[in-house]
Amino acid sequence: MNKNNVKKSEQLGMPFGTACGRLRKMVLFDLVQKLKLDKCFQCGVKIVDIENFSIEHKVVWLNNDSNLFWDLDNIAFSHRSCNSSAARKSTIKAKGEATGLAKLTDGDISIIRNSEKSLHKLARNFGVSRNTIRDVVRGNTWKHV
Repeated sequence: MNKNNVKKSEQLGMPFGTACGRLRKMVLFDLVQKLKLDKCFQCGVKIVDIENFSIEHKVVWLNNDSNLFWDLDNIAFSHRSCNSSAARKSTIKAKGEATGLAKLTDGDISIIRNSEKSLHKLARNFGVSRNTIRDVVRGNTWKHV
């Protein structure tokens, strides 16, 4: 740590980096309150204090599309306990093409479900297995479309 940061840390009574992080969180929470965005994404109840304030991703980005991490439309605010609970349950998962791993798109699913072609022909056209097409047609997968 350089001399300047040592002096700052001594005066603030905590590491300078920790103090900067707390200040950023205070500024963000103040703005969230002023913009009336302080409703918990998980439970819908107002977040009333900074100790219970957390930032979370609406759709899990880990093991999905890393662009979801940076997508500001994928950011929400919640109580720390609600955020931790949701993370443990892993109830919010990306579906379909949002996973970043899907070979099919939401548009493909509509075409497949409305097609009169055989499962074999559809599988060949879309580059997936016949079982994948069968599951799509039966509604076993891509239920969100």
